[in-house]
Amino acid sequence: LLVVSGLNVSCIAIGVFWVWRTLLRLLRSWLPRSWYPGWRPTPLAAVLSIPAVLLYCSLVGWEVPASRAALMVGSYLLALMLQRTREPLHALVLAAALILVLEPAASRDIAFQLSFVAVASIFVVSDAMLAMEYSGSAIRRWGKRLWLYILVNSAAYLGTLPIIGSTFHT
Repeated sequence: LLVVSGLNVSCIAIGVFWVWRTLLRLLRSWLPRSWYPGWRPTPLAAVLSIPAVLLYCSLVGWEVPASRAALMVGSYLLALMLQRTREPLHALVLAAALILVLEPAASRDIAFQLSFVAVASIFVVSDAMLAMEYSGSAIRRWGKRLWLYILVNSAAYLGTLPIIGSTFHT
């Protein structure tokens, strides 16, 4: 049994992006400079990564969590390609809007609610925690990372707890 989530989609996107960027950097180092004026590997790798995400989501089915992740990854890769800032909450709102435009009844789907509330909770907590400094000894830095991990998971759990409680009555 495989549950397709945003993590699966993002792993595919990151892996394919990394491979493309590495290959394009190698190719650029081998080619004469006159063959690639103004050519940059990172934006091109971002564009070339999008078909892999679309193929993966087509293979596993366009369920709400996979659609949300694909739209968010697509907006991130598009921002990377256009060299714009990447705002995770803007990507989340864009994904929600596009899914609701294509399927308005999705707002009553528990998968939609859990997916978007969990990700929004993670973003809110992680944005607040990213301001935390990682200075000091190695043990102190690992302790802060462990604390961040616990807080992010707790945020996802506590954010989705009202939905789970009202849906399953437990």
